[in-house]
Amino acid sequence: MSFIFKVAKTLLSLFFLCLFNAIVILLIVVLFNVNEHFVFYISILSGMLIVNLLYLFLLKIVKITQVSIPKLLVQNLIFFLLVQMFVLVESPIHSLVPEQLLLKSGLLRSVDSVTSTCNEPEEIKIATKFVEPSIDTSQVKFYYGGSTVFTKYFGKLFPKIAASTVNNYIYISPEEDCVRSEVIVHEFVHVWQYQHKIGSGPHGLIIVFQYIYLYLKDFNSLYDYGGVEGLAKAKIENKTFRDFGIEQQAMIVENYYFFLDWSKRPGFTDLRDSEEFNLLKYFVDQEFVFNSI
Repeated sequence: MSFIFKVAKTLLSLFFLCLFNAIVILLIVVLFNVNEHFVFYISILSGMLIVNLLYLFLLKIVKITQVSIPKLLVQNLIFFLLVQMFVLVESPIHSLVPEQLLLKSGLLRSVDSVTSTCNEPEEIKIATKFVEPSIDTSQVKFYYGGSTVFTKYFGKLFPKIAASTVNNYIYISPEEDCVRSEVIVHEFVHVWQYQHKIGSGPHGLIIVFQYIYLYLKDFNSLYDYGGVEGLAKAKIENKTFRDFGIEQQAMIVENYYFFLDWSKRPGFTDLRDSEEFNLLKYFVDQEFVFNSI
């Protein structure tokens, strides 16, 4: 009887813990109309459930039978707040803070609110038109902010970046003199990866671990597809576009666009007959159809 009581008590405490988190998340989702990210927060809840199951299991092993529900609730609340802080830095629009409040606070800024040496809203339009046949651009939103603002404070661990993408949201650094259309095209490839579920499922775990390892070991290697030699070798080995890393894929499309764009500008060499361009086109054509520039 004592054993059954202990099991029931453990399950009850876990139930209230999960119920508390679920109610808080659902209330905020409904109140602030952020149901677009509902699955995102269900994922957080699932992770917290697993963590607490392990925690309670460990308590059982070490013979600690007194589980304080208030303590568990406080611990999980702290964890949830830390998650929110991370999300606010990485992708503010995915936080539970309403978009209008993010814009008013300055954590996010509209693309028309920052003056740059080039017309960035126009650069966005050019890039959007180029990728439209292959990407659902109607789902994409642009902001100034996100991790592009905070990476400069963390030195080598988080190298300074001009733009970043999380799902269908592209964040541009407000401190860059000019983020041109080729960079926006690069970010659109990450949107394509999200829309085509590149990096999801069991294989996605491998991609994530590889990304983190290279990010910490040699940040630039994430983007290096090997130039002409690397592309030629990949072609000989019958590799496909999807065999490249996620940043390498984006660089291949960015350079393909760059070659097309600059080859048509007065006074610049036409690069469309070069070996590298033809190799870039070979891999790009496997997955994309683009509008002409």
